[in-house]
Amino acid sequence: MSQYVAPSNPELAKLVESLPQWAREHFEERAGILEYEANFPRPQAERLAWEEVRNLMLSYSPKSN
Repeated sequence: MSQYVAPSNPELAKLVESLPQWAREHFEERAGILEYEANFPRPQAERLAWEEVRNLMLSYSPKSN
């Protein structure tokens, strides 16, 4: 198992650190898959993973009427 590496973008790193554990794990997994399996450059893989996690969290947040 590899050691966690914070996102290369400092602003994104702060956002990821503030996530609940399940969302942070999802981000790390997606970023790794995008980087190593889909051959995206790391900054792009992290940005795409962040967009996915953000959308996932928005879909689970309570809707206000």
